[in-house]
Amino acid sequence: MSALRKLTPKQERFAQLIVTAPSQAEAARQAGYSDKSEAAKVRAAGLVTNSNVAEQIEANKEAL
Repeated sequence: MSALRKLTPKQERFAQLIVTAPSQAEAARQAGYSDKSEAAKVRAAGLVTNSNVAEQIEANKEAL
């Protein structure tokens, strides 16, 4: 990760899970965000557009 803001533990976990999870919402739920379907979808959409989280997701994909 570059000099960008450090991720929270949940963001870090989401960035790890999104690489293999069947959906963004499922990755959000598994990372500890709300278990409600619509809330998980909204949270996941916000997370993948966060530049810090997106950078970590890309790094995790490249590490595979």
